Amino acid sequence: MKGAAVALAALLTMGVAGPALADPVTTFQVSSTSWTTKSRGWALGVDGKYSVLMRTVDGGASWKRTNTPAITPPTGDSRLRVHFANEIAGVITDGSRLFVTRTGGTTWNEVFLPTPTRVSFGAIASDTNSFLVLVSSPASTHLYRAPLAGSGAWSPVPGVVMTGAADGDIATSGWRSYVVLSRVHEETRYWVNGRLGWQEAKPPCDVSSTTKLGAADTLAFALCSWNPGMGYMFKELRAAKEGGEFTTVSQGPNEGITVDFAAASPSTVVVSAVGIGAGWLHRAVDGKWTTPFVQEGPPLFDLAFTDPFNGHVVRGGPQSEVAELYGTSDGGATWILIRV
Repeated sequence: MKGAAVALAALLTMGVAGPALADPVTTFQVSSTSWTTKSRGWALGVDGKYSVLMRTVDGGASWKRTNTPAITPPTGDSRLRVHFANEIAGVITDGSRLFVTRTGGTTWNEVFLPTPTRVSFGAIASDTNSFLVLVSSPASTHLYRAPLAGSGAWSPVPGVVMTGAADGDIATSGWRSYVVLSRVHEETRYWVNGRLGWQEAKPPCDVSSTTKLGAADTLAFALCSWNPGMGYMFKELRAAKEGGEFTTVSQGPNEGITVDFAAASPSTVVVSAVGIGAGWLHRAVDGKWTTPFVQEGPPLFDLAFTDPFNGHVVRGGPQSEVAELYGTSDGGATWILIRV
């Protein structure tokens, strides 16, 4: 058993490189975005037949192409995704392959997990010390982690696992982490990584709901969504402090089926939803809801905030009729288009 555990925690890597940086970017279409500050961010997308990673250090006023792993742009419902924890540590995935950099994108290594079956990579996040990734197979769904610095292995977090393939979400705030795994109408489980390490707790939403997580300071948020219909979905915002039990804050707008969710601060959250032929951003401040952004067309992805004021979201993508990046500097009250 000890040998098997060691093998499971092992990491095999293979250096990879993308197309030459000298190739000009002419038809870039954004698929995913990640920001570490209001000024420094990345946009991952497609330029023709290549996957391309762009970087900005001035809030999106200008962009430069950086090294990109040799990952083929996906087809169907798959989507390229990027997440940077800080200036040097980041990951890229298409859902079936995972690449990591600890050199600011100068070099990329593919992650190979010694599992007996093919896996898919779900939600990705990072706390102050580690990457956190949900890894799913037909047999089970695990939370894996790896250190942000050095060359440490990817390993499953003991106990944070569900039998069978499951959906899930991760939220972090500093060193605190929150994870939910669920199969709607079957099973929902929830874990908190706090002062006592990883502990299982009562789920914030019941088994009939999908759960999206957010976190700000010591407060954890959950958006419970259920009963999807033609362009609507019931939504309830819940909150818990220091790993305590969740209580209802308010009922969210019904318009749109929930896509994404993020906490800008302990008082402000934003929900991405799609329906009635449009993408919606609903915003709650102290539990009171408004809808500051509605655009005809595709969903809005990668909703996230770097501080209480600055956040970003991707509208559509390379496989949609539009692929656009938007930003906010007032906690989600207004959103502006950022040219990449």
